[in-house]
Amino acid sequence: MRNRDNAVEGLREDAAVADSFYTIKQVCDVTGLSRTMLIKLESMDMITPKKINTGSGYRYYDLYNIMDLIQYRLLRNIGLTQKNILAIFNADEKNLQQIFDEIKTRIAILQRGAEEISLRLSSEKNHEISEIEFPDLVCCCEEKTVASPAETSRLAFEMYNRVFSMGYPINFLEKLFLIRCRSGKLRIGEPYTIKMCIPLDLNDLTGVTDDCIEIIPGCRSLSILSYGHYEHIGEQNDALDILWNEFEQRGYKAADDKVRVVEIVAPYGGIQNKPEKYICRLAIPISD
Repeated sequence: MRNRDNAVEGLREDAAVADSFYTIKQVCDVTGLSRTMLIKLESMDMITPKKINTGSGYRYYDLYNIMDLIQYRLLRNIGLTQKNILAIFNADEKNLQQIFDEIKTRIAILQRGAEEISLRLSSEKNHEISEIEFPDLVCCCEEKTVASPAETSRLAFEMYNRVFSMGYPINFLEKLFLIRCRSGKLRIGEPYTIKMCIPLDLNDLTGVTDDCIEIIPGCRSLSILSYGHYEHIGEQNDALDILWNEFEQRGYKAADDKVRVVEIVAPYGGIQNKPEKYICRLAIPISD
């Protein structure tokens, strides 16, 4: 009898909210989120149903709930973690500056990606110059003397294998890059020293004991995207000359004697990518 009374009371509650609230199915249809995700967000105190049927346990949501869920999807789509989104929802101002900085970093990453793809699509130009910000990055690094792009590629594969065996998480937002001295032009077969850096998904060096893990400081740089043949070192040198001319015309002062070389080819095609469709970013740090 008690179960029947509960069911009747639940039906009355359902009728009372039918005109002003939305069922969990309606909310899922509108927001594109699954029922499982809605329950998870509720358990995290990120959303609270406007009403829960005491008899059936059915949840009902109002328009404010739906607006919060749409905002949640927006923030997730730009890459924020659920922890940071919760801080935004709770107006935790202590964390908002950090979240704001993270959003700016992700916007910069998207902008760099858009520039790279735009150059690949272009039929009228083979380079593009822009000013960009590199963030501080925790990286697995190795300094070595090489004489060809093929040696550089072998070193990259060796380092990735090492990182995987160490168990460090890869930073999928940032690409592998090289740092090399800018002294003179390179000639094919002429050895040159590089520091190869594989970005890791670590905020600091807490708990890190491996000597190859270090922080590469961020910097503001003038950058050139160069589109050409992977093995033609001369093309990279020509691009670097163009970059230096632009650097001097703008009256910039170099921060140090290093050039950051970002290897863009691998994430976009790997070994199946055609050698003549190679994109490389060269960057000269600017002294502030």
